Amino acid sequence: MFRKAAAGFLGERIGLGRQATPTCCALAAFLSASCTPGKEGPQSEAGGVECSGPASTVRNGKWEYRTEALTCGDGTARSCCTATCLPDGKRARSCVTDGGECAMPQVDLGPSLVRLSAAVARIVGRDSATYSGAFRARPAECGACRLETFGTCSVLTSCPPGERALGAGDASITGPNGGSVTVPRRDGGYSGSFADPAMAWHPGDVLAFSVTGGEDVPAFRAQLALPPPVALVEPAIDAAHATATVAAGKPWSLRWTPAEGTVTVRVIPALPDGSRDLTCVFEGSAGTGTVPAAALDAVLAGIEATAVNALVAGTSLSSGAAGRVTLAAWNGVVFPVEARSR
Repeated sequence: MFRKAAAGFLGERIGLGRQATPTCCALAAFLSASCTPGKEGPQSEAGGVECSGPASTVRNGKWEYRTEALTCGDGTARSCCTATCLPDGKRARSCVTDGGECAMPQVDLGPSLVRLSAAVARIVGRDSATYSGAFRARPAECGACRLETFGTCSVLTSCPPGERALGAGDASITGPNGGSVTVPRRDGGYSGSFADPAMAWHPGDVLAFSVTGGEDVPAFRAQLALPPPVALVEPAIDAAHATATVAAGKPWSLRWTPAEGTVTVRVIPALPDGSRDLTCVFEGSAGTGTVPAAALDAVLAGIEATAVNALVAGTSLSSGAAGRVTLAAWNGVVFPVEARSR
């Protein structure tokens, strides 16, 4: 249950993906999309010149392509083409003047999503600690990944399956007393548990991470201090009351004994295709934090109660490999969440 909660805490974006785009309306039949003629109202082009003229739009799946034949106040005629990725709102526009015909531009979709992350966790009520990491990449796609923010919370809706594993070599962890654990590699990621006394868990102790490196991820070493545990007050999670309840359309308030650093709350539902991940970060000294109703609704939409897990933990962060790898240490509790309808 915890493995998915710990892996992939933070991601990094590298690389570049571009989408080839056709011209508008002339290809409407080929694209099996609708073409909508219209007239563009006055608009300001570069230099503040007002232009207007007929426009045509064609939609193909997640893309919208628009062409305009504009007459401008400075006496020029302009042909403008605009490509838009509708889910993201990302677009590109190009114009030519004096009889030229514009070409549909390519939209910069931003970098591909790369997860280079690892987490070590001690879960309340367990004698062993858990390690989990992910070294994976996904190409940039129109509307594939969406990040919504709600105050100090965010919901990442990931792309459908399509990631590739990155070569990173072998991983190991060395504990504060000199004990070392080699982390098993599984399907491009790393996961395992350790209960060696030499890997004793005490807040403030330092773990040393080492990755030998591979064709995609360079070798690196980094250290991470273990955070203090989170004493959760509400919801009261124990052997007799192991499930928390949240209600759709209502905020979720949590309380803990005030502590140093930050407290992270994550809600991770299991989905058959793709994933959603709610992450909220609160000041530990506040002793309380509220997950907004809109954030809960976004992550729990259409999810069965039995498929939802939550993680509440103190968090310590570090990085290695020239800042490309994020490491996280958790000290907290994982518990199931029952989501009730309005």
